[in-house]
Amino acid sequence: MNDYTIGVIGLGNMGLPIAENLVNNGFPVTAYDIDPTRRSPNVALDYCDNLSEIVAKTARLLFSLPDYAAVLGVTEELSRIARAHPLEILDTSTIGPTGCERIAQLLVGTNITYMDSPVSGGVRGAKAGTLAVMCAGPAVLYEASLPHFEAFTANQFYIGERCGQAQVMKILNNFLSATALSASTEAILYGISQGLDIRRMCDVINVSTGINSATRDKFPQQVATGLFNAGFSNTLMLKDIELYLDGCTNAEAPHRLGEFVVQQWREFVADEPGADATKMFAFKKTE
Repeated sequence: MNDYTIGVIGLGNMGLPIAENLVNNGFPVTAYDIDPTRRSPNVALDYCDNLSEIVAKTARLLFSLPDYAAVLGVTEELSRIARAHPLEILDTSTIGPTGCERIAQLLVGTNITYMDSPVSGGVRGAKAGTLAVMCAGPAVLYEASLPHFEAFTANQFYIGERCGQAQVMKILNNFLSATALSASTEAILYGISQGLDIRRMCDVINVSTGINSATRDKFPQQVATGLFNAGFSNTLMLKDIELYLDGCTNAEAPHRLGEFVVQQWREFVADEPGADATKMFAFKKTE
């Protein structure tokens, strides 16, 4: 077993390019996904057929899983099969602070060390190796994992010792992203109604005070082109901002605007579940 070998669990839109960047930066990577069709012949990964096989090959695992249920299922199985194998988990999934705390509690008394480490930057950032990673957990594990993080991210942030703190950072960021997309859609639609061009509006906004992630990237690249293929679904966005709203409620933090934004995304998902998040523009256009 190579000390630098890392096992990637979850080879979806984010996990596969993360694994590819690790390989491209010289790390041996072993990988597993519950769906074998996600194996790519173009990426030099050592594919495993089950979790027992991946545990036998590496002591450091990176999760890239869609939700809390998936993380819980994998973690429970690992805790059963890895009793003789000390493990380190870098969990890049977005599962919210409560979910993260439950996972950390599940691992108390085991030989598994867990790092809350969600990423931001979307599929494009994952492919380019320019993601941001936010980490919470043991500082020693964070420092030891930096070479791996640096292989697929441009920015690394240590948030704190308590698992869940990085999740808080991630979901508040995604709430801002969802809000920016919703608000920018309404503003751009108003401009269109008055004869303004989408690209020209973005040019002006992006050198003015209204600049945001939607006007800087999503509208020029996805909406104006008609592609609507940013690689992040409205269903996943709704999941993330509902985690944010739950967190605010539990913390008794202000969330009146959050309730309104979440309701907008619920309506969008009800209308077209699984659609690319940038199709919020098409949804609002028909309201």
